[in-house]
Amino acid sequence: MVDKGGEALTPPPAYLFAPFYIDQDGSWDKPWASFRQDFYLPQSASTLADYHSGIRPDGYYTAKAELTKEKIVLFSLETAVETLRQAMIQIKEIDGTTPTYDLKEFASECDDLVAESERLLVLQTEHRRTLSDVHEEVHLVRAEADLVKNALREMRDEFELATSLPRQVECPTCGHEYQNSLAERFALIEDEGVLSEALIEAQSKLERLVEKELAERGKLDTIVASLGRIENILETQRQSLSLNDLLIAAGKTEAAKLLRASLNEKIVAADASRKTTDSLRASMIEFSDKTRTSEIKKFYRTRLSMYSQKLDVHLEDPERQSIEAISVARGSEGPRALLAYYYAFLHTKINFTTSVRFPVVIDSPNQQGQDAVHLPQMLKFIFDHVPDDVQTIVATEDASGLDLEGVSIATYGEAKRQILRDKEFDQVKAIFDPFFQKILAME
Repeated sequence: MVDKGGEALTPPPAYLFAPFYIDQDGSWDKPWASFRQDFYLPQSASTLADYHSGIRPDGYYTAKAELTKEKIVLFSLETAVETLRQAMIQIKEIDGTTPTYDLKEFASECDDLVAESERLLVLQTEHRRTLSDVHEEVHLVRAEADLVKNALREMRDEFELATSLPRQVECPTCGHEYQNSLAERFALIEDEGVLSEALIEAQSKLERLVEKELAERGKLDTIVASLGRIENILETQRQSLSLNDLLIAAGKTEAAKLLRASLNEKIVAADASRKTTDSLRASMIEFSDKTRTSEIKKFYRTRLSMYSQKLDVHLEDPERQSIEAISVARGSEGPRALLAYYYAFLHTKINFTTSVRFPVVIDSPNQQGQDAVHLPQMLKFIFDHVPDDVQTIVATEDASGLDLEGVSIATYGEAKRQILRDKEFDQVKAIFDPFFQKILAME
């Protein structure tokens, strides 16, 4: 992961235990709050959800950390390249003539000018082709607009003629009488509306194309001006040089030579860094499999919907619930919704990842005043739906009256604020001593 300063680092162990520990202080308010002081890195919630669900495996985060470091390197190189280019421009702008007496430097300057000229010629050809295509399209759209305008004018003339004629119109050729009805006049009006919309659309398109044509002409003019300056530089012949001109030129030539060497070195390094960043981005994309992501989220949402029903929780639009968080209701339903979320996520993790499984620790599930129905329901749910082979530890103030099959209930607290029992100290110490000795031997 990356800290606020952009430094890549390995997160503390709390990030590894996150899905397995439901804390009394923060976990019953919102997800991923068990270790609030330890979850200090940016975007901790989304990173924890993506990593522990299997949406983004270790390889993704390795590539991401490397990419973050490489971006810093690339930014530094690009800044250096721009600084050196500006320095060279300022040297060229120093007053005085600028002959070059170093043949290699002179050849290098000529090569740069020729390369820039060739690049501009290619751009000029592309812009001319684009300008030609746009100009042709402008001509076609203008002709289309004129055609629609003429058709609209004829339609209006036809409507005016129809309104001026009587209801019965005699054909001058066959003598048959035709109805000049109101419906037919409305049909003419409807056709006029269609043509008017077509005309507005054509005129709008024409305006956009004209603006595009002007923009392309501006780009082309800029390229032509740049080509003209380069050609003038290549054709310039220096004459009547003074001693001052020679001294200025010699200094500028030496400075340009040093800057050019450094610039070329930075450009090569920046190109290599750019390729590295592209490769790391490609690796991140490979690790982000859309099909697998869709499968994981579908599994999670199915479990979330099922567990919500078992815990008497109403979910709005279960098919669109985020895997990163859950919208928690007020009152006693909130903690039950969070319990459904934690278990849906835990089963998703177990099903789609092979990382180490830790015991599930749930601290004080009796939150927001669970009643005599919902508290036993929550405790029974916790033990009935825990993933197979995962040890589960629940801390609760009162376990009286609970009948949980296969669950051991132990009472702790010999004194206020004391959980450990004095009489068991030696027994527990004997179990952990070998581990303590190994740790001490490693120092």
